[in-house]
Amino acid sequence: MEVRAVTKYVRISPQKATDFSRTIQGKPVAEALAMDKPVVAKAFGGALDVVRSGIDGLLVAADGSKPYEDDFSQAIEEVSKMKFSSLREDALERFDFEKMLERSISVYKELAGNGE
Repeated sequence: MEVRAVTKYVRISPQKATDFSRTIQGKPVAEALAMDKPVVAKAFGGALDVVRSGIDGLLVAADGSKPYEDDFSQAIEEVSKMKFSSLREDALERFDFEKMLERSISVYKELAGNGE
């Protein structure tokens, strides 16, 4: 589905809107990692930007060949057997407020046509 947002001063292209939306959607996943918890998430939206499958947890791709719940159950079982280290420290480094702020500002500048 293509969505185009148009205002009097800013036009956001569908790809830019998707990128921005993915950033917002990944926040709960990043918070789980900051609490030192591995993540099992659908390979969609913000989770694609946050979860490094096999490192921070697992991403589940629902290809429709079997019930979605089966994929998640299997992934949860796999994650429970995996060893994870430094989830919290990695998350705090990757999602540092100042770094996130800089990235957000660069997105806004790009949307406004002032980006590099």
